[in-house]
Amino acid sequence: VTPPPVPLGEGLLSVNCVPWCRIYVDDKFIKNSPARGIKLAEGQHKLKVVTSTGRQREQDIDIAPKGVVTKSFNF
Repeated sequence: VTPPPVPLGEGLLSVNCVPWCRIYVDDKFIKNSPARGIKLAEGQHKLKVVTSTGRQREQDIDIAPKGVVTKSFNF
């Protein structure tokens, strides 16, 4: 019998953009910036921010269990 998988830990992501932007994690819309305390499963994620004029930036982020990652973008 195989034991059930161990649930992944969670960490937090905070994002600020100037001007404001839409925040996507792993291609899923999360919310508009500024945003604090976005709960994410530990591990690698793809962060994408998109301004109202369509300018965007992408970045790989690594979420540690109970960790906090803060990202700021100026366009």
